[in-house]
Amino acid sequence: MKITKEITYPAPDTYLSHSFSKGRTASNTYIGPDKIWILVHKEGENKGFWNTETAKTNDLTDGDFECQHADHVDELLASGDACDMTEAIEALPVPLDMERLCIDCTGEDAYLCALFLGPNVIGDETGDYLALPQKDYYLENPDGSFSDKPFYSRTRTESLAPDHIWDAATSHYDSDTETWTLAGIVSWGDWDTHRGVRNKILEETDRRDLMPEGEEKAAWQDYRQALRDVPQKFKDVPTHMVPFPADPEHSAHLAEDEEADGVVYHRGDGGFIDKSAPTGAKKEWTLVPPSE
Repeated sequence: MKITKEITYPAPDTYLSHSFSKGRTASNTYIGPDKIWILVHKEGENKGFWNTETAKTNDLTDGDFECQHADHVDELLASGDACDMTEAIEALPVPLDMERLCIDCTGEDAYLCALFLGPNVIGDETGDYLALPQKDYYLENPDGSFSDKPFYSRTRTESLAPDHIWDAATSHYDSDTETWTLAGIVSWGDWDTHRGVRNKILEETDRRDLMPEGEEKAAWQDYRQALRDVPQKFKDVPTHMVPFPADPEHSAHLAEDEEADGVVYHRGDGGFIDKSAPTGAKKEWTLVPPSE
């Protein structure tokens, strides 16, 4: 059945770090099944690691299993009752090289259930992490003012979801002690990756240097120089937060769509777009020092 439970679990000293020496914690509302089942390898080099197949649950509403009393599904949902599929799940065949684990989500291991189930069970049923308290990062403009909107946002440390702290796929289960060793999330992106992406963009836009002299060519030249400047300008910024300047065409289209002008930046992985400086501002970017 589905439960609602307040959960508290360890949080890293700083975002994406693997240190928990400060004793920080995160708290969230868990809205999900009261138990889940996953398969882990029981032999070979992958022994103890999850096989990454979707967890089985006994929650009637998750669509994983049809209720044996299908004619009464609406009645069950309306009454708040549930179709307990424990017996059916545990009767499923298990591959010879796998072990089926049942995790109780009603106790202190509820955060493990959230880790293996993902965002749809944290905060609210929308699974939207943006609904959790956010920490914003802004850029400083050359005139000392700051951008109207953040160039990077993330969930605040005290509200981080378990799957933004640990990586389920690389966490390890010891069947002898029946305990988990959780592996921290590894920062996505590094300077080698960023430079590779930057160099590829520069190569693809070389032809812009052959454009006739004028404002359009100048805009592309400024953009290409901004790309070259990224490693120097953001050398002290965590790599997952490094913004790339958007090309002039992208900037123009976004400005037109939002009926706003400005220099547009996006993260190196393409995941975030925002206007961060007034039109014509020199691209001297300064990160506001983060505070935890």
